[in-house]
Amino acid sequence: MTRIHRHGTRHGTYQADQRPNHPYDGIETLTVTDFDALRRHVPAWDRLAEESPQMMPTLLPVWIDAFLQHCIRSTDRWFCSFAYAGERLVGVFPVITGPHRILGHRHPVLRTPYDVDSNSGDIPLAADQAAPALRALLAQTRAAVPRHVGIDMKHVRESSPLVAALRQDLDGYLLLPGPVSKGSVIRFAQAPGGRAVEVSRNLRHNLRRARKRLESRGAVAIEIRDGAAATPDFLPEFLAVESSGWKGRRGTAIAVKPDVRAFYTALVENLCAQGRLEWHILRVGGRTVAAGMGVRCGSSLMLPKIGYDEDYADGDPGNLLTDAVIKSALARPGISEINHVSDQTWHRLWHMDQDDYIDATLIRRNALSILFQLLPKRLKTAFRDVRQPKPAAAPPATPPRPSA
Repeated sequence: MTRIHRHGTRHGTYQADQRPNHPYDGIETLTVTDFDALRRHVPAWDRLAEESPQMMPTLLPVWIDAFLQHCIRSTDRWFCSFAYAGERLVGVFPVITGPHRILGHRHPVLRTPYDVDSNSGDIPLAADQAAPALRALLAQTRAAVPRHVGIDMKHVRESSPLVAALRQDLDGYLLLPGPVSKGSVIRFAQAPGGRAVEVSRNLRHNLRRARKRLESRGAVAIEIRDGAAATPDFLPEFLAVESSGWKGRRGTAIAVKPDVRAFYTALVENLCAQGRLEWHILRVGGRTVAAGMGVRCGSSLMLPKIGYDEDYADGDPGNLLTDAVIKSALARPGISEINHVSDQTWHRLWHMDQDDYIDATLIRRNALSILFQLLPKRLKTAFRDVRQPKPAAAPPATPPRPSA
């Protein structure tokens, strides 16, 4: 069920769909609060996300559309602000507003779209206009929700223009940096005669042995579906594989959560319509034993989900499929990286690089926000650091099989 939260509810009002009388730093902004108005900006938004240096699919309007329809709580509302320099779109700010834990709806907390399935709360900003575009969007946000106490933005890739913009002077806000996490990425290094990925001789030997074990149970076939060949029809089969193991037992699989399943159904349909989705499939004797999703944005291929049938775990189907995906990407000149976004121990097996992902909170410069938002966050961080010091983690001798 689509939840459309319009301005004028009992929790307050948005000053929506209005351009300010005077452009802010030469940038004009407007805010929309319904899906029809949102979609009028989609072509320009799609171009801005596609050209982003961080190349995160979560920036795409088709991703945000699915998130806003299926992933926000009934107590929350959303709006989306756009920043234009003349006719050029230079910034998009999708925002979810929810009640403060103590202050309630009168002084809400804002956040960009983020959860375990949409694992970056970044926003699209034109690299050459990032700082003025962000300032203009924040000014529009203060006009739209005057009493908000802060804005949370989680897991922003270090290459994002937002990171640099947050370090500039932000009228009316204090920047509170949060934890820095890691995300694994395979970059395809340019080399004479082509591109290369470092893979150890031991890994190659283990993959050959694993494939032989699978072949003893039936013919092994690997398929990469992209472009028009990637259709929503494969989603039920993918969900069955993804929920067949420990995720199904723990209740964390996509298929066992109706709202999460609705989100992925909408997302897959949206991505397939644009030709951005890929399906990665490994079959043994005609049975699908491993499957993964891939999403294209710019020259990046992001891998948000992979799963395998635990009945075939001795044949290492997850790593065999990963190997096939890497080889397929290497053969396509339009792909410069494979981005896993998350950091898993099995990534060490593939000698993946790691990027920093940054959490950031903007706190309003007023006594109420400092007392009820800034100080509690700092105390929570200090308590966490005391209770849970982070020891240096050594990689295991034998990394586990992928099960994203």
